[in-house]
Parts: sequence; C-alpha cells; structure tokens
Amino acid sequence: MSLKRALVSGAVALALAGTAAMAAIQVEKDGTGDYLISPVYFANTNGWQTKIKVVNTNITSAVIAKVIVREGKSSKELVDFPLFLTPGDVFEATIKAESDGHVYIESSDDSVIVKSDGTPGIRVDLTQLRQVIEGLKPDCDYSETKGYIEIIGLGSIDENTLKTWNTGWSVNCPYPKDILFKQVKGATPSDLNLTAAQDVSNSDLMGQQIIYRNVVDNNGKRAMFLNMLAFGDTFPGPDAVDGTGVLGTDANVQTLGGSVTDLKNELAKSHVYITYEGNDQLKADPFLTIFTYPYWKNADDANCSAYYTLSEADVTFRDMQENAAFCGSGCEETGDYLSGPTGEECPTHDMKDEVQIVFLHDEGAPDTWANQYLFNAGGYIDIDLSKAVRNGYTEDLNWQGLPVIPTTFYAKKVGDLYLNNHLYNQYRKDPK
Repeated sequence: MSLKRALVSGAVALALAGTAAMAAIQVEKDGTGDYLISPVYFANTNGWQTKIKVVNTNITSAVIAKVIVREGKSSKELVDFPLFLTPGDVFEATIKAESDGHVYIESSDDSVIVKSDGTPGIRVDLTQLRQVIEGLKPDCDYSETKGYIEIIGLGSIDENTLKTWNTGWSVNCPYPKDILFKQVKGATPSDLNLTAAQDVSNSDLMGQQIIYRNVVDNNGKRAMFLNMLAFGDTFPGPDAVDGTGVLGTDANVQTLGGSVTDLKNELAKSHVYITYEGNDQLKADPFLTIFTYPYWKNADDANCSAYYTLSEADVTFRDMQENAAFCGSGCEETGDYLSGPTGEECPTHDMKDEVQIVFLHDEGAPDTWANQYLFNAGGYIDIDLSKAVRNGYTEDLNWQGLPVIPTTFYAKKVGDLYLNNHLYNQYRKDPK
C-alpha cells in the first residue's frame, strides 16, 4: 500500500472528497496515477521494438483500465482494448515488426481478454489498421512504426465487492481473472459494466516502457527504460464512462470526462534542456531527443495541416565553459569550436508529427544530417519553446510554450559496446 493511500483515510478522505471533483489534471511525481502516457514507442524492420508494462499497485482492489495505441504522426487511434487488473496485477505487451513488414501489438497476458469465451491474449496488425485510416482520411499522414500509448483507469472494484463475487478470496492471494471478467464484461462488445466500480485512485496505476533492439551483434543490443508519465485527477469516476462505449473508436480524455485543455496546460513548457557529453576528438556520445504532443492533431487539427516551427534563434548551445553559441554563429570558420553546430545554420525545425525527432546525433553517421554538430566539450542545449511559431493552429490557453513531453535517448560507449542506455522525460510544469 502506498504511503499516500495509507495517510488519506477516514475523516481526511471525507474532507478531500468535496475538492477532488474540482481538481485539474496534474502530473503525479511519485510515478503512479489514474492515467498513464508511454510517450514514444518504436517498432520497425531494423529490429527496434517496444515492451510495455502496466502495474496495479493496489493490493486490495481490482482496476479496469483501457489501453490506447496511437500512431506517431497525427495521433490517430490504431487500437484500444480493456485491461482486467486484479489486485497487485501486472500486464505486459510488445509492439514489434515482423517478417511481413507489418507492425503488431501482441500479448499472451491474461489481463487482456477481448473474446467472449474468456480466452486471454491479443494480437493486432497495426499496419493494417493504419491503412484503413489512410483510406478514410487521405489528407493526413500516418505512421504505425512510431507513436505513443495511453493507459486510462476506468474504474476500481474494492475489496468488499471482490469478496462478494468470490467469497473464498483474501488479500495477498491471487484473484481469479475469469470471475473479474465475467462480472465486469458488459452485454455488448463496446460496453463494460462498471456499476459496482469507484473512481481509480491517483496511486493505483504505474507503467514502464522498454525500447530495445533485437539484433545478434552485441554492439546493436541497446535497451532503454522509461517509467510512463503518470497523471492524477484525470477523470471524475466510472459514471463518466458507464454505458458510453468505452471500447469504442477514438475515445480520449475529452470523451471520457477529462479535459484536453487541462492536459495541455499541465504539459506546457517554455524551455527544454538537453545535456550531452563531448570530447577533444570533436565527437559526442549518441543522443536523440523526441517531442511528443498528445492529442494535438487528433483533437484540434482535422485537416492535419497545422505544425509548430522552431527557428535558429530558439536554440542555444552552451559548453562546459559556459560559452554560448546560437545556430548560425559560424564558429567552425575560426576553428574555435564551441559545443554547437558545424554549419552556418541550424535547420529550422518544422514539427509536424505527434512524435517528432527534434535532435539526433550519432557519431557513427558522419556523412548525414544526424552528425551536424562538432563538440570539444560536454554541454547542454537550451530550446526556447516560448518563441515557437504556430502555423495554422490556434489555442486558447494561458501559457507561452508547447504542450510537449520531451524524451531523450542516450547511449554511452565503453570499448566496443554501448552501455548504460537510458531514457528520461522532463515533466516539470513551467509556472503560468
């Protein structure tokens, strides 16, 4: 049991109940929540694939959740399915490309049941679904090889109700998944019976993603771990989703009782900082920074024509001596290399995808745009998002910046191997 749940009890819980409904969506800094975002998945024929894990940290209550997989260019939903998480339960699934070139999500976990006979597991061809979407909406661009994943907590079944359904069960013992499924599964494929459910607690769900390359050679075996971004106070409870077809097409935080505007306000950032390591050979360890914009085009850009632009002046490189170089500084002409760009200009970043590569440096690719920077020291990059230009896109929000989840991949090379690969996300909200 989490410390938060242990402290908020009895009269304290009653006192908080009146204010809970008024709370806006917020990032939960302990990594648990009622709504999770896995900010980026990769799956392609080069061997990259993504495993996701979802944990019900509540050992006394079951949680019914929904998994939504969104492609990475226009945020379009590819597939959604329910999770039946018994107390203390863990769910796993993998997104990967197979020999036919298609990308699949698959799981044999008994937490996912989509068939009426109660058979566990799922296997869905995301490429086929993307092709259907393209036919329905040809003006937009889609990619199932990258994207992001949402986990929405729909309802919590408490200990007393679970014991009513199975009188022989006690806490810390496995709860029969088939009983939970039969009690919660509704009469129609698009419905769940959540009449016995309560709101999912802000400390119930936790998630992790692992992006790794499944190859033979040791140098290519990179694995990057990241806890999912957790939000609390996202939904007003199961009444908001009861009987509304929670397994239906393209349900999002707006249709499930949350607020897209609140989510974007919580994610708004005016600056993002990216650190890196350089050396006297004018090289740096590989790094890759990605911005994820949840629901951007899906909710607000029906024609998929809007995008953000970062200019040269929005990006500053600072080295270990605190020197600064903007793009276009021309340091390479004097031989006085700052930890910055090699060319006369940095490319303007037109960010048109929901999962967008912003910076990519790979010392193994000297003849490509991925290696456009020279380094004689470590340093950091300061990206000023407050000056980003919105092209064909308007928002009525009370912040200056972008509603973005930044994620940076790092690969530290030791000898001939890349070790210590990791991800991190910066989710401190800037003051409004």
